[in-house]
Amino acid sequence: MSVPGDPQDGGPYPPPAGYGQSTVQFGSGYGQGTGYGAPPAPPRNGLGIAALVLGLLALVLSWTVIGGIVFGVLALIFGLLGRARAKRGESTNGGLSLAGVVLGVIGALIAVGLIAWGVYLLNAPAGQSYRRCVQRSGGDPVKIQQCVSDFGREVRGQPPATPPVTSQPAPASTPDHNAVYRADLHIPTVTCVLPTMGTTNRQLEAWVQASVTCLDNAWWPVLATAGLPFSRPGVRRFSGAAPDRACTGDVAIAYYCPADKVISVSPDGELDPIPDAHRAGRLLMTMAHEYGHHVQELSGITEASDRLQRAYPYRGPVWLQLSRRMELQANCFAGVAIAAMSGRGSVGAVELADAVSSIGGDDMEPGLPRDHGTAANNLKWFQTGLDAGRPAVCNTWLAAAGRVA
Repeated sequence: MSVPGDPQDGGPYPPPAGYGQSTVQFGSGYGQGTGYGAPPAPPRNGLGIAALVLGLLALVLSWTVIGGIVFGVLALIFGLLGRARAKRGESTNGGLSLAGVVLGVIGALIAVGLIAWGVYLLNAPAGQSYRRCVQRSGGDPVKIQQCVSDFGREVRGQPPATPPVTSQPAPASTPDHNAVYRADLHIPTVTCVLPTMGTTNRQLEAWVQASVTCLDNAWWPVLATAGLPFSRPGVRRFSGAAPDRACTGDVAIAYYCPADKVISVSPDGELDPIPDAHRAGRLLMTMAHEYGHHVQELSGITEASDRLQRAYPYRGPVWLQLSRRMELQANCFAGVAIAAMSGRGSVGAVELADAVSSIGGDDMEPGLPRDHGTAANNLKWFQTGLDAGRPAVCNTWLAAAGRVA
């Protein structure tokens, strides 16, 4: 039995199934259906990478201050945004973002620390000395470079450069006319670093020698600028009645001998009755005064004064007045030198106060020759030098008789 359309009955073949009439639908899994699912979006890791790069730049450039702060803040911002993106699952490098934040914060903190350190230095004694030095430089690049060099040495706790030794003779002068009185001469600031003052011979010797180094560094630039010679004075410690053989006269606790340019000092006699905490300022005053006599010798003032004194009877009224002018000038020079050191290194307010309190005079010791001046005049001349910081104010030779009594 045949079915209509059966090929065996000669009927037509049915159309092939699968060419345009199939009931099976394709294409539902490619973008419109759910057969295969949507491909995942690529991770957005740019913020994390940027944060890491900026953090590294902040750390490397932190010494420039601006670089550390700018790149540090940017690293913090990009890093926090990158961390937030990672938490939302939009990126896979949350660790890089965190690393950028950490590096950026470190770089910024270093930069801020450098700013704080710079502010501290500029307001510290070394910074104040630097500013004064630059102000006095008049814009001279060489002088400014010297200011920078001295500032660096002062920050490191080092003394200024070792003074040169010059041997040209001091020009002939009268005591009241000398190159050291030039109005443009300013004593430089000095960081005077003194060792702890002990009681052994070695400790006292070290302290005395260190004080002379401080005074060298204060005076040699002044003398060099004035065209005057410079050499370090000798220092000799003694105990009891042991005067310098090159000089004659009364033995004191300390004295300067022009013949051999030696400061002789007896710290034992100077310091025995003084409490330990107040010894340094007192002995510094003594050394600065005797060094003032050394400046007089180097500049030719001593020789000019000696010529005048030889014309008058020994310890007569005129002779004594000339001696007082020398001694009061040495006290003024001491004030100039201590002004250069005050507030820096080992010379603080206590040492300055002790130096001032140690100043005496002829009127405090009855029976002594009036060859050093009254306590009031000694203090006034010291204060004059201390306030001005310039040797020009120390010309006692032009002062009225009452100021050198």
